[in-house]
Amino acid sequence: MAYPGDLILLFLGRASLALVFILLLALVATTRHAGEGLLRRSLTMSLYELLPYPHHDKNSANGGSQHIRFLETNLRASNSSVPPKPFPPIFPLPLHWKNGTKVVRILPDFRFDIVSSSSKDLQSAVDRYDKICFPRRARWLPSKEERKLSLSRMQIVVTSPNQILGPHTDESYTLVVPSGEEGGNAAMLEARTQFGAMRGLETFSQLLHFDFDLSAFQVAHAPWQVKDKPRLLHRELLIDSARHFLPVHAIKDIITSLSFAKINVLHWHMVDSQSFPMHSRRNPELSRRGSFSSEEIYSEDDMADVVEWGRQRGVRVLPELDMPGHAASWCKGHPEVCPSPSCLEPLSPVMPTSRTPFASDDTFRVVERLVGDVVNTFPDPFLHLGGDEVNTSCWEGSERIREWMELNNMTAGDAFKLFLLRTQAVAAKLHRRPVVWDEVWDVLGANLSKNVIIQQWRWGGNHINMTRNVTSHGYELIWMIDPDWYLDSLTTGWEKIHSTDVCEGLTSKECKQVIGGGGGMWGETVDASDLEQVSWGREGQEREREQE
Repeated sequence: MAYPGDLILLFLGRASLALVFILLLALVATTRHAGEGLLRRSLTMSLYELLPYPHHDKNSANGGSQHIRFLETNLRASNSSVPPKPFPPIFPLPLHWKNGTKVVRILPDFRFDIVSSSSKDLQSAVDRYDKICFPRRARWLPSKEERKLSLSRMQIVVTSPNQILGPHTDESYTLVVPSGEEGGNAAMLEARTQFGAMRGLETFSQLLHFDFDLSAFQVAHAPWQVKDKPRLLHRELLIDSARHFLPVHAIKDIITSLSFAKINVLHWHMVDSQSFPMHSRRNPELSRRGSFSSEEIYSEDDMADVVEWGRQRGVRVLPELDMPGHAASWCKGHPEVCPSPSCLEPLSPVMPTSRTPFASDDTFRVVERLVGDVVNTFPDPFLHLGGDEVNTSCWEGSERIREWMELNNMTAGDAFKLFLLRTQAVAAKLHRRPVVWDEVWDVLGANLSKNVIIQQWRWGGNHINMTRNVTSHGYELIWMIDPDWYLDSLTTGWEKIHSTDVCEGLTSKECKQVIGGGGGMWGETVDASDLEQVSWGREGQEREREQE
């Protein structure tokens, strides 16, 4: 029996939970903000204070001050009411930096001057960062003498401001911020490409802070000299729009947040067994019947919009079409490519061969048209073809496929090899470099073309042996180990992510074959409402580790 007092307490408890839930929803809603999502950037970059710095940096001006994670510092300095922040206030840590002890103020009429040849991309980036750097009005009225000691402009010099974004794009930059007392009152940013300039502008924005008492922007610890470039060329975040559909605005928002952390690849796992949300002009039935609904489909314009949004921020978009496994959603629009109505995947391997020249080529008619549509929309030279978690029992259980394998004297494993080689040939014919999950290495090994990139995800207790085996044979590799770098694995904390070294156990030659890595934000348990919250800031741990 429930007493009235208990009922009242129960009601109040539930009302409190409801209020907290509403406030959380409001917080999520406010992260969508005009002017490049300045509030989102503030929330994302505030995670910087929680990032670990468990190493010494020999390039800092003071000979290598130790960088300690915020919480650890808080424990050690428990007598302090305001815990110290990590230093330098630049994320990720730059390759080299020097700094002083002065505070230099920014004049209210500060401007960015492109003193080299410009481009539409470069000017767009400068305009965007003008809003990011100075999100509020500065009311400070400096005297004539104060103007002489303050920064009035940044001079930007870019050698190649129309560079095409690609896997080997130069993102290096040099940033100099004088103290005002010496070196003049102009900051200097030099880069070879507009994308390097974007990284330098991001660093400058992180050095700025607003003095509310003075109503002025300023830079502490000046003068600054920062010379930076990424250690790894490929730094990615994987998102999954097949398990939960992600609206275009959510994808653009996550791209924007990637640019703040200088991450340069969005790996877009577009389709899977659950849904096929990508419109294919030459295979329209795939999305028409395979999507969750008619509203949850990406048009060609949608996908092109995402690609261009990323390009303007120095973020490539790498599409993934996982096959032959993870492809049950294909069957709704094209049932002929699947083993049977009751056993849907992997896709049927049946194709014409020398022994069966008149066999159906239904699967690869669909595959070739689909890959062609993807190539027309996504300009990136990489194309991810999946190849993971393939169970061939449906092939062996299909009379049609089993008869074809017998006529060709093939096992199911042989058929899988043939399927993989043909999909890679399709990509190569369209001038795309295939990326595949590491099971493909188990199946084909060194018989793969050296043009193929292996993305390693399996742990299995011997991940170092796998990495060494791939790289020692001269193949390039991308790291995304489960669970260490799987962001949907909520039991994996930042400490484990940050302590993982992509080159552990490798020789320097083998390490050069590891072109990068990133976090996997698989979509079974996230959607647009919490994609960013779950991704950050553990994705930042990977970025920081890649930079060391």
